[in-house]
Amino acid sequence: MPVFRQHRHGAGFTLIEILIVIVIMAVMAAFVVPSFVSLNRGSVDEEARRLVQVLKMSADESILTGRIMRWSATEHAYYFETQDDKGQWHVLDAPPYRRYTLPDNIVIGAVNPPVVADEKALRARYVMRGGVLSQPLELVLSTTDKEPLATTLRLEPAALSLKIRIVQGTK
Repeated sequence: MPVFRQHRHGAGFTLIEILIVIVIMAVMAAFVVPSFVSLNRGSVDEEARRLVQVLKMSADESILTGRIMRWSATEHAYYFETQDDKGQWHVLDAPPYRRYTLPDNIVIGAVNPPVVADEKALRARYVMRGGVLSQPLELVLSTTDKEPLATTLRLEPAALSLKIRIVQGTK
């Protein structure tokens, strides 16, 4: 007659094992969540740096060529124009001045001073003569998230150049 031995097989997990797994998952989540928040912060800052570089290049081109350049922005995009000898404005279509659309979650928010223009969709429109803005400009790039992140750009006329400061972490 066969003898059956009773073996105690672990049919489940102990409370201690479950608690250890929960603690490990909480620690991992603590590292992952901040990295998602910093992705938005990076994209706003990245777009601000991109805009700064293109504005500086257009100011340099205005100085070198003597052309009058104009930067125009809507809530979701911006573009550059140049003025011909007859005073007509023409949209530039060559990189890096062609129309640039911001990522879906980033907008051009507050602009100071506010634009006075014929087109209601415009947020900003500023002219550069000899690489210098006609007046100081402050604009905010921000996310459209529930808790928006923002970066403020301050552009100031300077002798034969364009002075741009980035103020990060504004709300």
